[in-house]
Amino acid sequence: MMPFLATKKLRWLLLFLWLLCHQGLALAGEGPLYRFSKPGQAAHYLLGTMHSDDPRVLTVLQRLDQPFEQVQQVALEILPDTGTMLMASTAMLLPPDQTLSGLLGEKLFRKVVAAMGEKGVPELLLQRMKPWAVAVILGTPELTGEAMDQVIYRHALARHKKLRALETPAEQLALFDQLPERLQRRMLEETLEQRQALHQQLEQLVQVYLDGDLERLQELSLEFDASGDPELTAWFRDHLIRQRNHRMLKRLLPLLQEGTTLVAVGALHLPGNEGLIKLLQRAGYRVEPVL
Repeated sequence: MMPFLATKKLRWLLLFLWLLCHQGLALAGEGPLYRFSKPGQAAHYLLGTMHSDDPRVLTVLQRLDQPFEQVQQVALEILPDTGTMLMASTAMLLPPDQTLSGLLGEKLFRKVVAAMGEKGVPELLLQRMKPWAVAVILGTPELTGEAMDQVIYRHALARHKKLRALETPAEQLALFDQLPERLQRRMLEETLEQRQALHQQLEQLVQVYLDGDLERLQELSLEFDASGDPELTAWFRDHLIRQRNHRMLKRLLPLLQEGTTLVAVGALHLPGNEGLIKLLQRAGYRVEPVL
């Protein structure tokens, strides 16, 4: 059952983090697709994705027809293949000498059992899961189809584009294991508290994403984050956004020398003074929206 959970839930991971993190936005209102290049060189493309299978969100991919024809390779955060999902399944599990009830205490564990039972997760399996993994599952909706990043991955395969990953699954998942146990607990508590509002929040985010209004997206993320634990929010902003932006750029720059590239990463990695848009500009690239 764990591979199923990983496949259905981790695709929503960055969207879930969107509700917990925030930072200043650049090029507000310009939309999620950008062209970037240096003088005299062919253009590359940068797409801010939303980890969603909502048909309305997937219509954004229609704008990729021309970029797909022009680029030689596609760079994603990680490659959403079977190996990645199996690794994610394993990473969600506690060491053999630990149980979730032992970490959380009986009162909180019983609340988690009830909530996860609504998603069909049995208590026996729940006992083996890490607190952050449970928070991710509870904080994200069910997917009934392919999320945007998976569709891009499949299209790249079909068009025989070289596929590149800017991170490894182990690197992404290790970040959560580095989250102190007390903050993992708080992350889970906040998720339980906010579950009833999740659908409405996600609908608002979808609408703003479709409008290409990144300024409003910032406002929403701030609103959703207002009741969050400041220490948890600061940890996420630094480890899951800022540090990863710099790591992705460091790995992306050599790839750009190998051929024209479509870069598709979660939209929250684009904006801000340390977002990929600004980092690419500092690296000498002209970045402009594709309207």
